[in-house]
Amino acid sequence: MLVLFAALYLWGCECEEVTPTLADNIDPFLITSSNNGTDGDFFLANFSINKIIDASTVLLATSVLVEGLDSAQVVVDVFKFNIQIFGDIQGCGPNTFPCNGTVRIIFKGDGSNPIRSSLGQKLDGDRDGSDGGDAAFSFTF
Repeated sequence: MLVLFAALYLWGCECEEVTPTLADNIDPFLITSSNNGTDGDFFLANFSINKIIDASTVLLATSVLVEGLDSAQVVVDVFKFNIQIFGDIQGCGPNTFPCNGTVRIIFKGDGSNPIRSSLGQKLDGDRDGSDGGDAAFSFTF
């Protein structure tokens, strides 16, 4: 009898379907410069991120653009929420000291290959509180 009552109740229920959505107030996915420096003709920059990053989206010359370094390299440490970029400064040799120049690094939050968090959220590069926009950093020495 109880089963029949439950079946009749559910059959007559005008329940609304609920679609799960993400909260409107999700913290933006941000990147900040934590420290940088030079050692002769070598440059190293560290960047902090506030979320676990999808390391497969951090691609040199696609989602990370570097100007002013020869043979730039990118290392992503998802456990320390850190990205390192390093390489030889363009126009500087091993006997050139001090070395003067500018390094410009752009992290893409827009386009076909934006940097994303592990949950798929795009980088908020322009820091406007919404996904997307590029984050640009310049270092002059």
